[in-house]
Amino acid sequence: MKKLVLVSLILIQSAQVFAQFNSGNVSFEVRYPTPIGYNFINKGADKGYTGLIDLGIDYTVYKIQKLNVGVLLNASFFRFKPGDVNLRTIAPKLKADYEISLSKVSIVPQIAVGYSSFHFSEAYKKNGGGPAVKAATKIVFNRDKQINWYFLIAYEFTKLKKLDDFVPHTSFNNNIQTLYPGVGITWNFKKD
Repeated sequence: MKKLVLVSLILIQSAQVFAQFNSGNVSFEVRYPTPIGYNFINKGADKGYTGLIDLGIDYTVYKIQKLNVGVLLNASFFRFKPGDVNLRTIAPKLKADYEISLSKVSIVPQIAVGYSSFHFSEAYKKNGGGPAVKAATKIVFNRDKQINWYFLIAYEFTKLKKLDDFVPHTSFNNNIQTLYPGVGITWNFKKD
């Protein structure tokens, strides 16, 4: 309960901070991380990791007509049951997206580049990371000028650096792919 109250206070404070800017909007996302492809996250010990939740924040810093430039920050949580290993990833990125407005919805393709940091639980004690590229599409329901919600689907590719000397440097151990279906809400703080 204390964690929920703390997270709520942080979100409220964040909204107040972002409201001071006149350049864009902030979005909060909840997604389901699904490992895909042939790699140790998806196929480790023939079982793979199970995605638990991904939480994200997307802030538009600069807007030129329908082109938005900004920053993203996502945190994903995975569980590997046979080995009792937890994995969390933290991924800051720079993003660009373009809004295609239709009558009651907008389609927003997005691309982002950055870094994904992989943190394994105490059972493994090795951490790593590497450059990451993300491509996403949002379907935004335009109901209000200040608050809109959306569905999204995102694909992320991370080129993980070598974790251990004894682990072979192969695409199975280094090329991590994840699919993220989810929902989000956008607060537009730009004054019209």
